[in-house]
Amino acid sequence: MYFGAHFSIQGGFHIAAEKAKAMGCSTLQIFTRSSRIWKSKPLDGKLAEKFKEAVKEFNLHKPVVHLPYLPNFSTNDPAIFEKSHNSLKEEISRCHTLGVPYLVIHIGSHKGKGVDAGIDNVILHLNKVAEYLSATDITICLETMAGTKNSTGSKFEEINRIIEGVSDNKQIGVCFDTAHVFAAGYDLRSPEAVEVTIESFDDTIGLNRLNVIHCNDSKFEFNSGKDRHEHIGEGHIGKDGFNAFFSNRRVAGLDVPVILETPIDDRGNHETDFKALREIVGF
Repeated sequence: MYFGAHFSIQGGFHIAAEKAKAMGCSTLQIFTRSSRIWKSKPLDGKLAEKFKEAVKEFNLHKPVVHLPYLPNFSTNDPAIFEKSHNSLKEEISRCHTLGVPYLVIHIGSHKGKGVDAGIDNVILHLNKVAEYLSATDITICLETMAGTKNSTGSKFEEINRIIEGVSDNKQIGVCFDTAHVFAAGYDLRSPEAVEVTIESFDDTIGLNRLNVIHCNDSKFEFNSGKDRHEHIGEGHIGKDGFNAFFSNRRVAGLDVPVILETPIDDRGNHETDFKALREIVGF
């Protein structure tokens, strides 16, 4: 496994890589643009090359890009559908230029139309970008959702239906967010609970599809349906839960980037959470 965190690209993509190296990371995650607006400046080729050189120099493995938050692939609203499609297509191109193998996307909200409609819309999006995706080595990773109202993808079965519905799905994978699956009703608080959850994922989707782990504690209790990240060991998953998760034989055998997306506040930051995770996992 490769352990890292999400870093800001302020000052240049290579600055994020430098921050990751300084923190002792072996991977990292970035946004390639503002996470909360649709429009973005074209990618600067020189800055992209500096990022690729920094990733190689600092021995950062399997870097990850997270798509901005605005795209919603579960809705059939025509305007949002078109904007989301264009955003995903553009991000595939940006990842290719940056040499990033994994693009994590939020599956989105069906806006009250039902999970079946949401799943159908996501499948349509992924089939529409298949031509662009196949020209790259990028894997689109569907992030497990927390089960908030109208969300699509909080159950493993829903994600599997999306993957199975894509005509050519060899470049479709999953980002397993610990806080989200816990909030969605998959327990991670003990070795026995982790084994049940991982077995369920493997039986339903397949661990070969698990490409990225988002490592976050949960602010809210088990099966809450609430998406709120907490510092490692300070939430309802807790230190014992993370120890159980990373000690699981099938999880420990994964060759994937593990990304912290924990809060940055007066109680801690990615660096303190990285230290906490290191003490728990022993990497």
